[in-house]
Amino acid sequence: MPSVGSKPFKKILVPLDGSPTAEAVIPYASKLARDFNSSITLLHVASHKEEGPVNTGFGFDDEVLIDPEVLIAERVREVACKLRGEGLTVKSIVAYGSPSERIVGFSQKNHYDLIAMSTRGLSGITRWVSGSIANRVLHSTRKPLLLVKPTSSNGTMKEKGRFWKILVPLDGSELAETVLPVVETLSVHMGCEVTLVRVVSSVSMAAKVREMVAAIPHNYSTALDNIEKHRREIAGDYLNALKWELSIRGLTPEVVVAEGDPAAKIIDLSQDMEWPLIVMATHGRTGISRYVLGSVADRVLMGCSNPLLLMRPGN
Repeated sequence: MPSVGSKPFKKILVPLDGSPTAEAVIPYASKLARDFNSSITLLHVASHKEEGPVNTGFGFDDEVLIDPEVLIAERVREVACKLRGEGLTVKSIVAYGSPSERIVGFSQKNHYDLIAMSTRGLSGITRWVSGSIANRVLHSTRKPLLLVKPTSSNGTMKEKGRFWKILVPLDGSELAETVLPVVETLSVHMGCEVTLVRVVSSVSMAAKVREMVAAIPHNYSTALDNIEKHRREIAGDYLNALKWELSIRGLTPEVVVAEGDPAAKIIDLSQDMEWPLIVMATHGRTGISRYVLGSVADRVLMGCSNPLLLMRPGN
């Protein structure tokens, strides 16, 4: 397992559209910034207009904005001022163009370490929802992406952006394990407990077939049961080996072997935890298990109400 620096997210980009729901990510970004002494940039992408600035670049805090969405820009500045008053290093920027393209391009050009955004928000003609802006950013960026889905309940710890648990889905591949150094750093700096989970998919539809077809030979059914047991044992050995390696570094993770649909099990486990963060690679593969955009990661994002940190291996 590679070593990791103490500050993996020195520059955090937070896209906003002026709505309270888009600002739901602010407590989480602020908490990370405090724990890692990071800077935050609040980015609002205004829509193109027939008259007005198009493809004119970026307007910074001390410049006069000639912008039809100036009220949103002012709201973003207010948020920046509030965060500066809390001792954080924050700047606000307005860009023009396609929101997802500008978010991805700006983060890449200016070498941000993390994009943190809400999965839904609403402001005038701009709408950021799962399957729209956040989803386009997810599928386009190479940067780590923290996605927060606003909910109707806002507890005290949630308002502070605190994570108590980190859930790490693994599929047995080295690619999936690339998140572990960041998980280690987050756990140490934020005081979070870590749970490593391996979801073992069924070898086949044999379980359902057995329910429908009584004529299946007993020895065939027994063989399938033995295969499933063996796969669970392999998964447990794999997680325990990682647990031992992390224990050398001072962590004491819990390990969980689950069986069934990977996305559904990840969601169920996270829903049973108190204030969790799910951290997973956006692709990795072993056997018939595959964690890829468009599959497990997408389904976890769409079905889970808890924050999700997605990382592409190789960053």
